[in-house]
Amino acid sequence: IAEKYEYDSKSAILLIEALYHVCCGAEPDYILRRMNLRNTVGIPVETILKVYKWIWGQEDCNYPTKAGRWLSMNSILEQFGLSAEDFRQ
Repeated sequence: IAEKYEYDSKSAILLIEALYHVCCGAEPDYILRRMNLRNTVGIPVETILKVYKWIWGQEDCNYPTKAGRWLSMNSILEQFGLSAEDFRQ
């Protein structure tokens, strides 16, 4: 994500917004259809969304209150100076 941000910050922020929606429970395929995401450098956007969905599913097993998924999501948001409020609709 950092590499994508350095290459094209607007596309990277859209990816982070997409991750936020997946973190909140949206399906990656739905988000890919709904948002105008484009692949830039590094790992494809689809792969990132689907891998994080899987990771967050595992974290839900470790933290039944879903706190685990938010540890990593909040870390991503913080790294890029964003907050969940930036993406709430």
